Amino acid sequence: MNMNDNQSIELKQSGINPYHLIVGLSQNETVFKIYELNSNKLYAQRSIESIFNHSKDEIISLFNDTNEAKILFHSTRIILENECYTLIPNDIFQKENIEDFLKFQFEIAPSNNTLFNLISQFETVNVFSIPKSIDLAMSELFPKISIEHHISYYANKILSSIGSSKIFSVIRNQHIDIIVIVHGKLHLINSYSANNKEDIIYHILKTLEFFSIDINRIELHLVFQSKQPELLDKIKEYIKHVTCE
Repeated sequence: MNMNDNQSIELKQSGINPYHLIVGLSQNETVFKIYELNSNKLYAQRSIESIFNHSKDEIISLFNDTNEAKILFHSTRIILENECYTLIPNDIFQKENIEDFLKFQFEIAPSNNTLFNLISQFETVNVFSIPKSIDLAMSELFPKISIEHHISYYANKILSSIGSSKIFSVIRNQHIDIIVIVHGKLHLINSYSANNKEDIIYHILKTLEFFSIDINRIELHLVFQSKQPELLDKIKEYIKHVTCE
């Protein structure tokens, strides 16, 4: 079920509903996804404007006008999407110096805060940048919920259920994220610009070549933020074992 701003959600306005809410924050849009608690099937989804250029008060006002903010869900997760992140081994990570880790690769704007998530199975910390206005607004709107970076979300999601070798790719707006697991070990997490299907296929095949992975044996799992059947069919011309969601 797709919802729009004027459509009411068929959930209780009081008491806890048997649903999960995922709030996705990106530079292109803000997405609300509601999943059934028992089956984990998508129940409803809708998008509103991006909040990346909004002030804290504007964000709070916008969210308070949404039906999703008025409903008590069984659980809620907030996922921030951007390319300003870096992975640090646990043994050298220091919370008090998290900005320094990012500054090795990025110029951090004064209007941004720096947060981190654990990717626990591989003893890695994902350090990422977030607009200060979003950080403060989410802290006020959802005080008990920590913001997750999209790389942390997907990495923790697949690392808990991986086989011996697998490639996991998230196809986003003009970007592709690639996570490589070989013999149960994390070999790569990276994001690349991808403006068309040729770019996406190039990055996937180049990754396979770099790690000398047999395209006839590896399992490739794809996550599409929007349906792209032509791209899926094209990828299947190169890789035998492909699953997607």
